[in-house]
Order: sequence, then C-alpha cells, then structure tokens
Amino acid sequence: MRIIFGWSEFKIKKYTSVEIGIKESVLPKTEIQLIQKYFHLFFIPFFSTGKIWNYNSNGYWLKLHPEQEAHIAPEYKHQFAPWYAFSGILLLLLIGISFSIYDMTNKISQHNSDERDLEITKDKLTKQINHLNEHFYIGLENRSDGSTVSTLFLKIEKIKNQKIICSIIEPINTYEPAPLYIDSLYNNSKDNFDTISITKQTLLKSIPLKNNEKYNTSISGILIKGKNYSITDVKEHDKPLLIIGNRRSRDTEGNFMFSFINQLDSGTLIGIENDKSTKLNWKITFPFAIPAGCMTNDLNDLKSIFELYGTGYKANQPFQFVLKCIDKKNKKINFLVKGNDSEHTIEEVY
Repeated sequence: MRIIFGWSEFKIKKYTSVEIGIKESVLPKTEIQLIQKYFHLFFIPFFSTGKIWNYNSNGYWLKLHPEQEAHIAPEYKHQFAPWYAFSGILLLLLIGISFSIYDMTNKISQHNSDERDLEITKDKLTKQINHLNEHFYIGLENRSDGSTVSTLFLKIEKIKNQKIICSIIEPINTYEPAPLYIDSLYNNSKDNFDTISITKQTLLKSIPLKNNEKYNTSISGILIKGKNYSITDVKEHDKPLLIIGNRRSRDTEGNFMFSFINQLDSGTLIGIENDKSTKLNWKITFPFAIPAGCMTNDLNDLKSIFELYGTGYKANQPFQFVLKCIDKKNKKINFLVKGNDSEHTIEEVY
C-alpha cells in the first residue's frame, strides 16, 4: 500500500488590505487572503506548517513582501491555526478514546456479568451447604501461585451437632472428574482417607466473595495440608446426574432428538414439563428408565446414553423444559434444560 503524504494549504479568511491595517501608500487597496499551510497524510491535515499572506494583483495571487506584511495590525497577524489543520491528530485521539471507552464498557459489562454469575453461585452453594447430609461431596480448589491447581473432595461421613466429619479425597485425575470416578475412589479406599472436622460456618466462609478470591489463599477458607481451599461445588453423588450431549438433531419437519449422559446410578424419568413458550411434543412413554452412568464424560460410552424424541421443534426457536426424575430411593430430582439451535445447558433445580 502506498503511503500518500505531502504539504498543502487552504484559505482561512479573505480581507481587504485596508481592513487589516495596510495603508494604500504601502499597497494599493486590494484583496488579501490568509493561507494556512499544513502537512497531510492520505490527504488528512495532521499539523500546521505556518501561515502566509497573499494579495490579489490583477487576478494573480502573490505573497506579501515582508515589509508589506509588517504593516498588518497585530490582531490579524497573530491568529491561531484552525483546529481542522490538526484533523489527523484529532482523529487519532478520537479513535483512541473510542477504543478506550469500548474496552472499558466491555470490562464493566464482563465484570457485572461475572458478579451476577458469582452471586448465583454463592446462593446455590449456600443453599446446598445448609441442606447437607451424609451423601454429599464438597469440591475444593486452591491455586496459590495462580496457575497450579490443587483439587480436593470432602466426602461427608457424619454430621453431629455443629461438627461435620469428612474424608479427604485427592483425585489422581483432576480434569473435571466425573462423579462416579470420585465415588469409585472413595468406595475402594474409604478406610484409608484422612479425615477433617469442620463446621457449617467454616464451609459458608469458604465460599468466594469476589471473583478473584477463588484462587486467593488470603480468604477465610478450609485449611488442609497447609493450603487454604475455597468451595467450588457441592454434589450429592448417589442420584442421577445428567449432562446434555452434543448429539442433538432436528429435521425440516420439526422432528427432534436430545441425547443425554447419566454419570451415576440408574433412575427413572417420570415426566417432562415444557415452559409456556416451548411447543415440544414428546414421543415418550412414562416412566422412562434412565440407564446407569459411567465414570467419564465420554459420549461414545453408549451404555450411559439415553435419547428423547419428539416433534414440533422449530428452527431458531428457544426451548426450555424440566426433566422430572426419581432415583433408586424414590427421591425426586429435576433438571432444567434450556437453549436454542446453537447452544444448550442443563442444571439441577430444586
């Protein structure tokens, strides 16, 4: 690309010679122009390179001689260059300010979004901690140097008065371990784990209060083996836990299929409740058996996958429905599924 630059000029204002103080004995009365010279880049003025005075001599514009220019009144001679002689610099400043405002707006928006998400997580964890029983696992995380993740799980063994006795489980695979994997570690070595006695108040204080506190060891958390842990999750692992799969299809006639993974024990789907705005017709006979789960999030493990079919799925229309399930102990568990053609989520609801 060629960089086009150079020097140019434009007229600031036109006067008569008498108007600006030049006597007719110095210069016969004629038109005078004040000319602004400037440097340009891609024809955009960037900065002033000075001003000159021209006079009209029989239709030709000539530059005033210094001795003639000396007679110009001071209030005309000492004029500032117009702001648009610096248009390029002002344009760059405007672009810079616009990008700064855009970046700041994005950061504020992201911060507000993170704060909302954190508030939802805090409310969820607080509710779960206030309803703990011996079937719960508590996920903990410490990232003291900002990069090395230390993950632990606490399996609740006994709740007596204000004391909660937990086994400390340190998984070998810390990359999103599936619940059955943690259950398997616990069941195979339940008598060999170290234990810790904590209170519900300590657990509540271990919930991060700010986004950056998840990996901040200075917060009031759970001290285990010299590290301060904050709570990341609370799960009850002896019930169905579902993950919506990426096998989701729809045809032009509105027929659809949702694919789910169960990560825990078998259960039963006893009903599906559509949101008022969702017009999905389910081709399912209830009760519907949910197969037992697997130890990974692998969609290729066909034993853990079940599929739900129906009609009425319209392109680009959002959907929302609740899967109503019961576990082997006849305990009710509901899962909210919502999304659209491009994305979807599933979460347990109470």
